[in-house]
Amino acid sequence: MVTSLRAAAALLFLMLLCARAVRADPDVPDSRDRAAVGRTRDRGESRLDTGPAPEAAAEACDRRCLQDLADTYVRALLAHDAGQLPLAEGARFTETGQELALGDGFWRTVSGGGGFRLYVPDVQAGEVGLLGTLKEFDTPVLMALRLKVVNRRISEVETLFHRRGSGPAWADAGVAQLDAHGADALWTAPIPPAARATGEALIAAAAAYLGGMEHYNARVSYPLAPDCVRLQDGARVTHNPGIVIGGHGFNLATLGCLEQLRSGWFASITGMHHRRIIADPDYGLALAWVNIDQAGTKSVVADGRTVPTPALAQPLGTEAVYAFRIENGLIRRIESLTTPVPYHMGPGWDEGAPPTAAAGR
Repeated sequence: MVTSLRAAAALLFLMLLCARAVRADPDVPDSRDRAAVGRTRDRGESRLDTGPAPEAAAEACDRRCLQDLADTYVRALLAHDAGQLPLAEGARFTETGQELALGDGFWRTVSGGGGFRLYVPDVQAGEVGLLGTLKEFDTPVLMALRLKVVNRRISEVETLFHRRGSGPAWADAGVAQLDAHGADALWTAPIPPAARATGEALIAAAAAYLGGMEHYNARVSYPLAPDCVRLQDGARVTHNPGIVIGGHGFNLATLGCLEQLRSGWFASITGMHHRRIIADPDYGLALAWVNIDQAGTKSVVADGRTVPTPALAQPLGTEAVYAFRIENGLIRRIESLTTPVPYHMGPGWDEGAPPTAAAGR
């Protein structure tokens, strides 16, 4: 009887071993890895059943996302810590047309925030522009910022500055005033949905103004409102006799926006290049980056008067950013940041595609 029980137990043991061998996975040397391999096999079987997995869709970045990334950039700048930025692989950074490593340049010298910020998020282009004041060794500076965003990460950073002493004294005072009081409320008033223009229309209006500066054409109707106000580096330079631009009886700053184009003063401009414009239909804003060449002239004829131009008597370049507030197809506000650069210097970025509408020539 004992012998029979032992034989039965031995037979049962052999049967259990055989069953375990049949269930065991020959590719798994240890039972601790079996669950992981099982999950891998399930994923592989799923791919075989449904075909290759589609690539992940690009993560959209709406206007709030774009504006938040601009704020993130400013916070990282003030913290002197570029590591706070969500950067795309291969992200590029320029300051006044010079490619730098993020963390260099103004990142080293910024000393505080400012009182003015104007955002231009362009959801269609995946870009956001910012005009704002900051402090550099406690002196106000005006900064223009452009970010290109891909999958909610920053792939391009472009910056430009107007610093104290880089222009006339009235420009320094303008930046200080802008920092202290900010822009007028029109810039931040949303356009009613039914009255909003397309981004393309806003870009065309901005391009028309730039075209009028480069080559005024009396036969072209420029999209300028009768109450248009132009500011340069924070200072009002339309209908303002307190600022003098010109001389010998001519003062550009006393004229309105359209009259300034008609006057002939901008004839010293011999070329514009690397125009890139983004737009925000919700607020009727366009932001244009452009490089301006002036080949050198001793005088210009403005309003029929020959006006000497000592400051323009040699070839020079200007890199500028123009912000436009546009309502019902007409420009009501212009704010620009200007800084001198070497003659015919580029900004370090490719020129944008030309606008589809006429540029005011």
